Amino acid sequence: MTAGTYLLILFGSTLTAFGGIWLKRGASAVVLDQGLWPMARTAVFNVQLLFGLVCYILPIGIWIYLLRAHDLSKIQPLLAVVYVITPIFAILFLHESVSLMRWGGIFFIIIGVALVSQS
Repeated sequence: MTAGTYLLILFGSTLTAFGGIWLKRGASAVVLDQGLWPMARTAVFNVQLLFGLVCYILPIGIWIYLLRAHDLSKIQPLLAVVYVITPIFAILFLHESVSLMRWGGIFFIIIGVALVSQS
């Protein structure tokens, strides 16, 4: 795989992680206790949710492009880098705390991504 392929994977994963941040922020404004219509209305007109959805949908195009050129069994595990990026973004943008146990799991994900990328 070329450096461009890795950059596309990183870009798509970064978009997906930002999507999670936007969805989390937008979810707090969705009305859940007043019935289906108020919930749908607050969700449909929520710009943050819209940004989150766009950030989730755009990487699909990148994914399709990558699948044309590479084996699924190699590309799919590399997308796990989103599980590394997301907690970093959650700390930076949502001020969440990530436990040492969770960082341990993320470390194993990094090892797995590195192994797959070398195979």
